[in-house]
Amino acid sequence: MPQGWLILVGLAALGTEIFWTDLQLKRRRGRRPLSQSKPSRANSKLTPRKELGMEALDLELVDSVNKENERIDKANAIETQGSR
Repeated sequence: MPQGWLILVGLAALGTEIFWTDLQLKRRRGRRPLSQSKPSRANSKLTPRKELGMEALDLELVDSVNKENERIDKANAIETQGSR
């Protein structure tokens, strides 16, 4: 049984030493901002080049869809009022 306690104490001492060494290395290294660890989005191959927002839209198509939706909403409102 004493051998088991000795192994347990040895493992605890080893864990404490690893923790202490890691703590000392982090103190020497200093604090690094998170922004330094992120890759640059402008140079990333994963970020596709996109057209600008409103310039890429066909506004006439948007207007026609909005008018169609309003017409459907009015028709639905008339049907629901008439079914009461």
